[in-house]
Amino acid sequence: MTTLRRVLVARLKQKPVGTMGAKISAKRRSLGGAGEGYSLRVRIRRSVRRIVLLTLLADLVQSFQLDLTAQSARQDGTAYLCRGQLRSRLREALTVFGDRLERAGKERVTLLGTLHTASQVEGIPLQIVWEFPGRLRIESRLRVLLFDGRRLVGAPTRQEEALVETLFYDLPEHFFLGQAHGLATRFLGSRFRLDDGRAPYYKGTYYDVYEVTDAIQLGGPVRLQPKFYYLSSDTLLLERVRYQSNRGSSGPDVEVQIGLWQRGDGQSVPGRIVRLENGKAVFTLTVTSAIIGPAAK
Repeated sequence: MTTLRRVLVARLKQKPVGTMGAKISAKRRSLGGAGEGYSLRVRIRRSVRRIVLLTLLADLVQSFQLDLTAQSARQDGTAYLCRGQLRSRLREALTVFGDRLERAGKERVTLLGTLHTASQVEGIPLQIVWEFPGRLRIESRLRVLLFDGRRLVGAPTRQEEALVETLFYDLPEHFFLGQAHGLATRFLGSRFRLDDGRAPYYKGTYYDVYEVTDAIQLGGPVRLQPKFYYLSSDTLLLERVRYQSNRGSSGPDVEVQIGLWQRGDGQSVPGRIVRLENGKAVFTLTVTSAIIGPAAK
């Protein structure tokens, strides 16, 4: 027994004392590495949560600001356009168009120009006043036409009714306000061509196309008129409006061409407006000057 005890003692003395501790330390380091990985994942999750919360908070702040803008607009009796009611692509188009629908001081647009018709060889000088949220005055040497979106005053001819319809319902002001007021709209897509798509080297304009069901009240009860609005995919300016008029049993195919856009003081104004029915020009309005200012008191 004494001999066996001596042998065991001798072996214990030969074995390094730190071996067991080293194993334990290695195991701890191994666990520590896994713990560090776990801690990193936790930190990543927390960072993602913070980003999401900050994004939601920013959206809430923006919504709150838009709501305050709408409330202030209601307090002074005028509901200006809130760009938050538009889809993102149209918000960009509104920026290009100008801010005259969004804030006070730019509600009145006065255009001076000349009207050419198929039946009138000599041009007719016109003064056109459009005032937010939707009042139109057309003054010529023949008569004065007044339209408030419901009632047309001035005993107009059929051609003059077409002029009122185009200037009130087919221009960008009505398009943007209609979007904010909830007119049924379907975005058909971007980069549409006007040809059949076969030309390998197309040099025409590409368009963003919106199908809108407009509500028109002119010369009778309200009628729902499907339309196609063509905004240039490059400039984001409205250039064409197409529809088959459903006024009467067999209305004409209407195309309104809006071009020669001019920009000044942050506002875009068309220089020419043409209305075609069944491919023939009904009138051409050439704008020579434009003045944008506050509403008349």
